Amino acid sequence: MKYIKTYESYLIEEKFDYNLILEKNDIKFFKSIQDKTMKTLSLQLYFAAHYTWGVAMLYPIINALINNSNVPEVSPQQIVFLTLFGITQILNLANNDVKKLREELEKDNLLHLAKKVKDSLLSVFNIFKFVSRSFGRIVDKFVDMVAYVAVGLPFTDIFTGLISSEGFNLDTLPQKAMVFGAGAALYSLKHLAETIIIMIKNKINNKQT
Repeated sequence: MKYIKTYESYLIEEKFDYNLILEKNDIKFFKSIQDKTMKTLSLQLYFAAHYTWGVAMLYPIINALINNSNVPEVSPQQIVFLTLFGITQILNLANNDVKKLREELEKDNLLHLAKKVKDSLLSVFNIFKFVSRSFGRIVDKFVDMVAYVAVGLPFTDIFTGLISSEGFNLDTLPQKAMVFGAGAALYSLKHLAETIIIMIKNKINNKQT
């Protein structure tokens, strides 16, 4: 097992091909909104600057969960606000950028969804921790997940499909994943994680053949 190193050394070691990301129109779409949001609000969020594509890969997941939830329609721009704000809450950030994001959510009457998005992001992280171990990487911090783009990309692609087929939403995913952690093998989401692992490995093997 290897710990995730710095983002730069990880990219060099893994020889990651960014063309894989550029093929994903939904991720490119949300990244363009993220870039515009950062510029318009003059945000200096370090995690979005250092892990731009990693953060962008979270948007389709949150979008899929919200689409399955019983909430009014949420725009792609609002998905970005909710996800960025959720990450700031996980990282315990408290600065002017967090205040700006909160104000945008309050203006759109979406602040009530912020905790659900945060809990959902933590649930995704817990599942990803289990999945990443099968690929020989130890992920023990949230930012490790957004740095590990080589597995993060197929994880996002596969997990968003499973969200739709399994009917997960902002309420049910955190409920099911609440006990998903160090003792993951004892709980119901073990099967889901193993399914993701198999599908990722098949995806990688198909690209190599």
